[in-house]
Amino acid sequence: MILGQPVLLKPAYGMAIRKEDGQYLHAQGETVMASSYWLRRLAEGDVDELVQAQPAAPVDPADALKPVSTADAINRVATPVKG
Repeated sequence: MILGQPVLLKPAYGMAIRKEDGQYLHAQGETVMASSYWLRRLAEGDVDELVQAQPAAPVDPADALKPVSTADAINRVATPVKG
């Protein structure tokens, strides 16, 4: 979490957490600006940070239908993904 940047937070299970303006943080999660207040809530376990999934890279339909040799398939499974 970087101070001053938007962050998606939701209350920890069973918690009702007030925002800095006194309203309650939505149970499904809400985007707020990162501040020392939210860093404390996160450190104390009062909120959970939600990470938005990155969209998958588009797949070229021609590549999806290409035959793959058994050796290539085994190498793809056995090779660790970097990133």
